[in-house]
Amino acid sequence: MKLILSLLFVAFLTISIQHSPQGKEKDKFELKDDVFLVNGSAVFKLEHQGGMGYDFKLKTLDDKEVAFLKMMEFNDDKQISSSNPKGRVTYFDVTFYESGLKCEIEASFPKKFVGRDLYKHGIIKDNMPDEGAIKNFALINGSKFSPRAAGGTIIIINN
Repeated sequence: MKLILSLLFVAFLTISIQHSPQGKEKDKFELKDDVFLVNGSAVFKLEHQGGMGYDFKLKTLDDKEVAFLKMMEFNDDKQISSSNPKGRVTYFDVTFYESGLKCEIEASFPKKFVGRDLYKHGIIKDNMPDEGAIKNFALINGSKFSPRAAGGTIIIINN
């Protein structure tokens, strides 16, 4: 009897885990022809800009321009390693058109990872820019790379 109850408990636990949010399959992120898709559904556009194609425009599916992501780079002695002998650091300087807010995010490759980060922060919801999410995104990310790129020394003067 104890064996049957134990087996039922294990079966119940297995079914519960499979149907819980943690047990579900993860979202599938894709980028096809500059359209970012989540589980096969189009969410927004992330279009290449410029000759090298490292800068991007974030747009709604209706082509409303939401943000410009400009790729920047600098060398940092603290980042030198055998796989990165020059200490190269890459990031995106992000400018949101409507609000004028700016921030900096780590450059992720392939490009779908940049889209995934923007999606997870809810920058575009229901094909519209979410200004609250944009404000939070800019506040959370701030300008963490440009001071290092400028030489790394920051002088703060308190009056």
